[in-house]
Amino acid sequence: MENRSQNGEVPGDFGRRVKHRRLELGLSTAEVAERTGMSTRRIEHIETDPDALTGGELLRLSRALDTTISGLFAPRRSRPTRPSVLTPEPELEPMRRTSASS
Repeated sequence: MENRSQNGEVPGDFGRRVKHRRLELGLSTAEVAERTGMSTRRIEHIETDPDALTGGELLRLSRALDTTISGLFAPRRSRPTRPSVLTPEPELEPMRRTSASS
């Protein structure tokens, strides 16, 4: 029988979400470590056995994984992502004036 919290999550879900998001982005633990300023060992520890993270670590981790802090805690189906600065804005065609016909 799985040990679930009151919200139905299994302990360790946070670490699995971090790892899944990292793999989804095609990043290595070293790349995430570089982006966050944390050590590779710390990233590996967060993915396997997350303990108390500071607010600063959560913020840096969410930015490195192009998501929000709540996105790291939310179940996959409801995980929000923040707009990527690397994603170009779509090009819109100029609006054309139409003559009003009566």
